[in-house]
Amino acid sequence: MSGRPVSTLGYERAANPYLDPALGEEAFVGKILGSAPPFPPYYRRMKELNAAGPPTVETLPGKEPIPAERFRELLDQGHVAIDLRDQLAFGMGHVPGAFGIPVGESLSTWASWVVPYDTPLLLVAPEGAYAAVAAAVDKAARALVRVGLDDVRGPLAGGLAAWRQAGLPVSDTPP
Repeated sequence: MSGRPVSTLGYERAANPYLDPALGEEAFVGKILGSAPPFPPYYRRMKELNAAGPPTVETLPGKEPIPAERFRELLDQGHVAIDLRDQLAFGMGHVPGAFGIPVGESLSTWASWVVPYDTPLLLVAPEGAYAAVAAAVDKAARALVRVGLDDVRGPLAGGLAAWRQAGLPVSDTPP
């Protein structure tokens, strides 16, 4: 449909190029597939998981905090970090190479587009009381598992403050 909030069948028959009866099935399929946006990489993987059935997850992964030095070692071994803090906090300083995807409704969508599958994941949680950090990590792990990103190893113990305190490098996003 166009930008119109409502339509009628008569209008669509007259104005919608996809409803042209002279188009034919083959041309119709070509037109539809030619105008479709690219599929996110996780679509293919999720199709396979949905057909076979996902692995059973007894508990959410990634609850055990990882000390800063070990976190850095895991990054050097190819693990990927997802920084769950808001954009402002991420821009002011983050673990080099981390994806800045705030914990929230869009986490699974963005992560499934940019995070490579079959790669262990590390999390950088927002700072706060232990219960708030644990809740953010649980929410993120649940969102990631739902799109097949199951290998969540754990959050950075002490958050970015511990990373800085260990003297590890920090990147920022210039304004």
